[in-house]
Amino acid sequence: MELFLYIFARFLGILLDAVSLCMIVRMFLPLFTNAEDSKFYMFLAFITEPFIIPVRFIFAKLNFLQDTPIDWAFTASYLIITLVRFMLPVL
Repeated sequence: MELFLYIFARFLGILLDAVSLCMIVRMFLPLFTNAEDSKFYMFLAFITEPFIIPVRFIFAKLNFLQDTPIDWAFTASYLIITLVRFMLPVL
């Protein structure tokens, strides 16, 4: 059972690290290219949107930070992923 939990924690950690990296690349890619037309950007959006949409939905329901030019749902999603990653057991 310990081995299963170790493997699961490692897999989840790697998955969350990959999603975090995709989010960082997605954030900076439009600064250097015309990202909206890029297939690579679409791939990054496909990977990261399932993590962002629930937070965006909660912010919309609460009418929280809707009128700002910053995508706070993206930032909050990244912070949540980072917190979950750090809360995984270190084995």
